[in-house]
Amino acid sequence: MQASKILSLVAVAAGSLALVGCAIKPPVVNTEFDSQADFIGAKTFTILPLPNDIPGADPGLALRVSGDVMNTIRTAMTAKGYTEAADKAAADIAVLVHGKLVPKTDVTDWGFTPSFGAYGWNRGYRGYYGGMYTGSNVTVDQYDEGTLIAEVYDVESQSMIWVGWVSGRANTQRDGESERITAGVDRLLALYPAQGAKPVGPSMEE
Repeated sequence: MQASKILSLVAVAAGSLALVGCAIKPPVVNTEFDSQADFIGAKTFTILPLPNDIPGADPGLALRVSGDVMNTIRTAMTAKGYTEAADKAAADIAVLVHGKLVPKTDVTDWGFTPSFGAYGWNRGYRGYYGGMYTGSNVTVDQYDEGTLIAEVYDVESQSMIWVGWVSGRANTQRDGESERITAGVDRLLALYPAQGAKPVGPSMEE
């Protein structure tokens, strides 16, 4: 295995590499895997470098959290029985974490406009409470949606063999951002390897 294969893996993912601090709600993790991959045979891993630029996030986010994220990946994989390869190019699998923030707008038309009639609040129609219909009530909710993704590649073939991801309304406050991100990474990697494929060591799955 040549070092160029690791560099090639990084180049393939470079366009989408990102890391996002999101408050995951609901906390549902999705996974897909290559049914032909040899999950049991993999013994060593390496961690692909985190990106410097995170789509939708402030320029300093990666710098602030990269160390904690790398340590979380290392701890999760080691707990499963994998060994981090001293020679990155000789690793069996490579782990990549990335993500993004995307602005979202939810528009809800409630079908009525609350109004205060002669005898109190009503739902926008003339009735017992004496209110008058005044049109529909539309609310607009603007927020950032965060998506956190963990991918595992077979280094030899440079092909993805497993991916886990989760999306939800993002919490972009700096306080606790590293803890939120690392918790998300830990949740994703807890579901590796693919369901039914026995890990080489103790699993972190609950």
